[in-house]
Amino acid sequence: MRFNKHPRFEFTDTHQKRAAIRRRHKREVNKYPLLAFIGEIAPVDEDKEMAARRRKHADDDVHDRRRHAADWRKARRLLREHAEKDGILWYWQTYSLTANPVMLLDLIRNWPQMKASRLAAEQRMNAFRRERGDSALPACKSLTVFLDTLALSPFDESHEVA
Repeated sequence: MRFNKHPRFEFTDTHQKRAAIRRRHKREVNKYPLLAFIGEIAPVDEDKEMAARRRKHADDDVHDRRRHAADWRKARRLLREHAEKDGILWYWQTYSLTANPVMLLDLIRNWPQMKASRLAAEQRMNAFRRERGDSALPACKSLTVFLDTLALSPFDESHEVA
C-alpha cells in the first residue's frame, strides 16, 4: 500500500523569530502604554520565549505524528472491513492520490460516488475512442477492466490488506 511517512521538522532558533518577539512586545507596549507604565507588561526574555517555542514545537510534533498514525490505523481498519476493499486498494495503488491517510479515508468514504463517476468517465472515453477508431483504454488504468476481472475470478481470501 502506498504510504508517506509523516515528515519531521527541526525547530530552528533564528534572528527573525527573535525580532518578531521584540516587535510583538513593542506593539503591546504601544497599544497599551498605561499598562506598560505601571509594569503590567513585563519585558520579554527572548531565551525563555524561544525555549517555550521549542517545547511547544516538540509537543505539537508528537501530537501530529500520533494523529497521523491513528488516521492510518483507522483507514486500514475501514479498508479491511469494506465490502469492495479490492477495488478501493486497486484504485489507491493505481491513481496518483496523495499517499496520506486523509486521502485514503476520503476515498473509502466516497467510494460509491468515485466509482460511479470513474466508470461513467471511462464509458464516455471508450465511446469517444470507438468513434475515432482507437482501441479501448489500457487495462492497467481501467477500473471497468479491473472490476470485470474481479467478478470473473474469485479473489484469494487469504490476501490481507496491511
